[in-house]
Amino acid sequence: MTRPWLGIEVVSVNNEIAHELGLSYPYGILVQNIYPGGSADQAGIKRGDFIASFDGKRIVDDATLDYLVATSPLGKEVEFLVFRKGIEKKIRLCLEEPLKAKDSNPLLIKGRNPLQGASVQDLSPALALEMGVNPMKQGVVISNLSETAPATQLGIEPGDILLSINKNKIRTKEEAITFLKKAAPDWTINLLRRGEILTFRVRE
Repeated sequence: MTRPWLGIEVVSVNNEIAHELGLSYPYGILVQNIYPGGSADQAGIKRGDFIASFDGKRIVDDATLDYLVATSPLGKEVEFLVFRKGIEKKIRLCLEEPLKAKDSNPLLIKGRNPLQGASVQDLSPALALEMGVNPMKQGVVISNLSETAPATQLGIEPGDILLSINKNKIRTKEEAITFLKKAAPDWTINLLRRGEILTFRVRE
């Protein structure tokens, strides 16, 4: 069952944040990050917004928001009570499913390079949730590996997010293929795994 996805990262308001916002006690959430093109982004929610309620229901913390969104049907239009720089705003948005990549087909990496035998895909929120990866992350993900692939022997795992190849930032699977086709005596590959950046260095 597909659940709605807002496309925001939030933090619960604690005593310190409540004091900064001028609240008498802590409640609600503070928006820390927005996923481009997601429901929240399209509706006009901004980083730094304080969200107090969801469809008239007070938001106690981030878990409250998660529950309210998860138990709402796709396609429902809801209203957020938002405070931005002290100004109250009511923002309506339609609850939609997680965004999918325009091209979701994996690319198999071939040739003489450390990622030979790995399949890569452009990371979308839908794919990230399916693989247990943070859906707010963008880039390229290792989606599959054969047991005998050089990448497997290096310790690379499905779900790893490919950040860079020889200091070249990777944004799409096509970029990954392009940089891996370039012959190099040494390889430096940076990956993100469960919030930790890993560096793999390989000498041909």
